Amino acid sequence: MSLVLSTLTIAPPPAGSCPHYWAHQEAMRLFSAGPDSPRDFLYRVDGGVMVALAPRLPVASSAVMSSEEYTPPSGSAPFRLRCNPTVTKFHNGKNRRCDPAHGVRDAAGQAEIYRAWLDRQGQSHGFRVGEVVISRDRWEVRDGRRTMPILAVNFSGVLEVTDAERFNAAVVQGIGHGKAWGLGLLLCC
Repeated sequence: MSLVLSTLTIAPPPAGSCPHYWAHQEAMRLFSAGPDSPRDFLYRVDGGVMVALAPRLPVASSAVMSSEEYTPPSGSAPFRLRCNPTVTKFHNGKNRRCDPAHGVRDAAGQAEIYRAWLDRQGQSHGFRVGEVVISRDRWEVRDGRRTMPILAVNFSGVLEVTDAERFNAAVVQGIGHGKAWGLGLLLCC
């Protein structure tokens, strides 16, 4: 599958609207293949700039700052990943996704837990991470009917591809949950 990495400017959300839901709507407008098609693209937003990886160019060319064919690296490369790391725990008779660092108060302990999560993802997805910088944010996403808390953890550092086939699949499919909210895009540049 051929991939296009696009960088676009997006308008600020209307007053009173949720910025994460607004970015989701903009991404769907710009990259969706149609109303009934599955979402086959990943994106993230930093400020008013959206970076997206998709099998096609965005529809609105006026917002595009750049678009270029993207080939995942095959060796060592700097990376950025904003994702929703979760673990599944059985609670009150149901499986629930939760923050793996839930209840850990100190930042160093949380970073250690998130690093272990990333290392497990690397083993599953064909990469190994060296030094990494970790930060986390808590978002609230409102879609008009409900408010959902979202954990967003940012990883940046250098990774080494150990299995190109599994790594390429991870680049296309993303890592972790919350992809509709701009999480999961593994950027190597």
